[in-house]
Parts: sequence; structure tokens; C-alpha cells
Amino acid sequence: MRVTLLGTGCPVAHVDRHGPAQVVRHDDSAVLIDCGSGVTQRLVAAGCPGRQLDAVLLTHLHSDHLVDLYQLVVSSWHQGRDRPQRVYGPPGTRRFVEGTMALWRPELAQRIAHERRPSTAALEVEVTEIAPGQRLAIGAVEVDVVEVEHQPVKHAFGFVCSGGGRRIAISGDTRYCKAL
Repeated sequence: MRVTLLGTGCPVAHVDRHGPAQVVRHDDSAVLIDCGSGVTQRLVAAGCPGRQLDAVLLTHLHSDHLVDLYQLVVSSWHQGRDRPQRVYGPPGTRRFVEGTMALWRPELAQRIAHERRPSTAALEVEVTEIAPGQRLAIGAVEVDVVEVEHQPVKHAFGFVCSGGGRRIAISGDTRYCKAL
């Protein structure tokens, strides 16, 4: 299992720190955790473009952790992705994704008509809202969803990723919490 920190910044912009995002890879599986600013470029630099992602996990619904989600969807399509993007996140994720895609619908329709790519499947987003205690199987990576303490956020998660006899815990914003 390999983890690449793509960005460890926070809402305050800094030239040396991109928005929060990490990619966990094991065998042929790739899981993106959070989707902060600059993630599409950082994925390419890490040798894991968006077309290769098996899933996107969102720790919580703060803008700095998900601001580049639409860009990831479009960029993955341009990179030749041939399947919908799978997004897992806390309650409210479906509403956020549907609202984001609706906001950009006119721009997307223009791209589809102009670019005439063979498939638009990559422009679809499949959302699964998750809860603490769940275990997700994403390719060769198993992910345990853990509730973390990020007050006043009601639903904030960390993820314990397992594969190949290794485990790593990754969290978005949190203070110390035994659960993680």
C-alpha cells in the first residue's frame, strides 16, 4: 500500500501547500481522499490521473476539502475515463454533488456538444453517503469509516485503509480522538 500526500494546506492559500488531498494505492486500486484545490494537477504529477481513480472519499463537507470535485470529474473525462466517478461522503454529499453538477450543466452541455468524445459516462457521479462503522471494499483497498472530532461539523470522518497486510489512518480536520 502506498500513500501520496497531494496537498496538506488549509483554507488560507499558500504557494507551497495545495488543498487537502491524499491518494492511497494498492495493487491496481486507487482511492482519493478529499478533493482540495489543485488536486487534478497533483494527481497527474503523482502518476495517478483521475481516470485511474476507483473512488473519491470525502472526510467532511468543508469547501477546502471538496472545492475541485467538478474539475476532477471533467479532467478525468478529458483523460479518457470510461466510467462514472464514485464518491463516498457524509450525509449531505448527494445534495452537494447534485447541486454542483446542476450548476455546471450548461457548461458541460457545451463541452459535450463541442468535443464529441465517444462516451460521457465519466461525467456521471455515483454518490454513496456513508456513516461511522461502515466498511467499504474499493478494489483491493478496504476502508473503515471512523467518526472524528471536528466541531462544530456534525459529520466528519477519518478513514482506516487496509491492503496487503498494511493499514494507514487518514483524517481530515480533527483533534485527537480515540476512535481514529
